[in-house]
Formats: sequence, C-alpha cells, structure tokens
Amino acid sequence: MSEPDATQPYEQTPAPRKSRRLWWIIGGGALLLYVLGSCVKGGIDLYKAVTARNAATEMLAQRFMAEGLPPADDPVYARRAGVDQASLDSLNRFMKQFGKVSEFTPAACNIVSSAHSDPAQSGTFANCTLAAKAELSPVTIAVRWVREDETWKLLDFQTHFSDNTVLIDKAEKLDRIEAGEEAPEPAPQ
Repeated sequence: MSEPDATQPYEQTPAPRKSRRLWWIIGGGALLLYVLGSCVKGGIDLYKAVTARNAATEMLAQRFMAEGLPPADDPVYARRAGVDQASLDSLNRFMKQFGKVSEFTPAACNIVSSAHSDPAQSGTFANCTLAAKAELSPVTIAVRWVREDETWKLLDFQTHFSDNTVLIDKAEKLDRIEAGEEAPEPAPQ
C-alpha cells in the first residue's frame, strides 16, 4: 500500500478549524471564580463559627466561675460527656478554694472535625481556652464543645490554677489538725 498524497488540491482540503481558545479561557476563568468563591465562603463561615464559639465560651466561663457548674441533668452538657453530680460538686468545691474569679481574657477557639473508630471521638469539636485571675491564683480555663443534634453542647470544662500554694497551705493545716496542734474550724453554714 502506498501512502496517500499529502498534498491535496485547495478545493479538497478541510476548512481550518476555528480556535476554541476563547472558550477554554472563559471556562477556566469561571471554574477559577467558583473555586475561589467556595474558599472565601468557607473561610467566612469558619470565621463566624469560631467567633460564635469564642463568645459562648467567654459567657459560659464567666457564669460557671461565678455561680459554679450547673447540675448534671442540665441540657448544656453533651450526652457523651458522662457527667455525674458528685464530680461536679467536687469541681465546684475545688474552684471556690481559689476565691472569686475576674479579669477574663478573650477566648481562643479552634474548630476540628474528626472521624475515629470510637464514635465518642468522632464529630465536630471546638477546643477553647481563656485565662482569668482568681483572688488566690491565675487560672487557665479549657472548654471543649461538641456539635450534637445541630447544637453545641459542653463536652468538657477544666480549670488549671497555677498557684498551688493555696492547696499546700490547706493540706499543711489539715496535717496540723490531725496531729492535734490546732483545733479544727467549724464548717461554714
């Protein structure tokens, strides 16, 4: 077989193909705008969510440090938090030892979504921290929220007091009372 003649008369050559470069540019630009718009919208939504958690954390921490933690059956707690009244009472007694808390700093939160083999560790969480000043010690407050049934619920509330001399002084006083060196103080009514 012989090769066909590559040179064809002018009348038989196909018309030159129209350039589609303009359509590729328009399509690429539209795709780029869509992706950029999605990223901007996602960033704005994340910013709003973090700002809302910051404000909620500040209000919650101020309320809890002033009034104590609410009872275990309060709807603020997540179902998976496993809160029992005895531990809440213990935490409230512990926090009161350091005195009234004031001078709260703004909360700093980050929102994380995770998938895990343990269903209790899967979901959307907000981890927040803020600092405050108690009468007897500075305190760092850590709050962990979980998104449950389309609302944010409290998963964990921790207080970290940095001046432990308050507890050491109380322990030394109890040691002296047990040794019979001091008389015990009557419990406040």
